[in-house]
Amino acid sequence: MKIFLDVGAHAGETAKAVLTSKHHFDKIYCFEPQKKIINELKQIESEKVIINNYGLFNTNCKKNVYYKDRTDGGSMYRDKFKKILNTEECDFVSASEWFAENIKDEDDVTLKINCEGAECDIMDDLFSSGEYKKITALIIDFDVRKIKSQKHREQEIREKIKTSNIPLVFMLGSEELNKMARGEAVRYYRKREKWVHYYLNNLFNK
Repeated sequence: MKIFLDVGAHAGETAKAVLTSKHHFDKIYCFEPQKKIINELKQIESEKVIINNYGLFNTNCKKNVYYKDRTDGGSMYRDKFKKILNTEECDFVSASEWFAENIKDEDDVTLKINCEGAECDIMDDLFSSGEYKKITALIIDFDVRKIKSQKHREQEIREKIKTSNIPLVFMLGSEELNKMARGEAVRYYRKREKWVHYYLNNLFNK
């Protein structure tokens, strides 16, 4: 089965773009812990889309998510923001446990992670458990670059990804953003549907 995992689904911007892309997926699992956003995500009309009102992390727990407003990407790391206006207690489940229970070895899995700092925690959990071996394609946005207490972890996870033998990888961090400013990708980055189509096409060379 061909599966797309949308970790940090927000209001469904990526899931909608995946549905309109030329790349076929049998199922699209969306993970969004913020209850204030989940109703928008539920408006996606597709039998392929499965919505989970919790986030992935390195353990099963409840954690506060900090955010400025509904449109802003909430983070469990307070120091992402200079000023916090809102806090919501959210549910999280262990990424490795979820993979073990829901993903088969023969599945073709594309994992997209854009979750405002928790990406390194998730990848560490998948690496330490060995569940990362089920990933066919990885799209990871290093939001830790925006968070002082977590910024150092980007290079650590980059090194692990490089030696992991995950077949297809698309990474976005400070290094890639600097290159994008001088290349064609900058035309797509601020337009979510075009950006998702751009990185899927680059990953799968189509």
